Amino acid sequence: MEFLNEIQRSDRELYFDQPEFLQAWVAQIEKDMNADLHVDPKVRTDIPIAIKALETALRERFGDGEADLPQLLYKIDLDEGLLHHEMHSDRWESWFQMLAHKIAEREAKKVIFRWRFSSGA
Repeated sequence: MEFLNEIQRSDRELYFDQPEFLQAWVAQIEKDMNADLHVDPKVRTDIPIAIKALETALRERFGDGEADLPQLLYKIDLDEGLLHHEMHSDRWESWFQMLAHKIAEREAKKVIFRWRFSSGA
């Protein structure tokens, strides 16, 4: 499965090859999730590992119910319509896998936006 495929290819190539960007991306996920993903963000091959760790964190946090899921979706700013559409597609093995990918993509977009305007890229 392609990772972060909703982010333009040029942005993936430009930003995800930079260790500082990967660190900022993982830090953004960990901050909004209030969880430690236990990955080395300096290693580009850790992108799928980070997303899998995010999926595991989501399973642990919401496996028994949807406790604070609406607050998390609001905090991360995920489109509920998009999630609903994706949930009913055949692309995902589980709800948690889909949610992890959508969170990772949204958090990457936030960091890309910040980097564009702070660095003039």
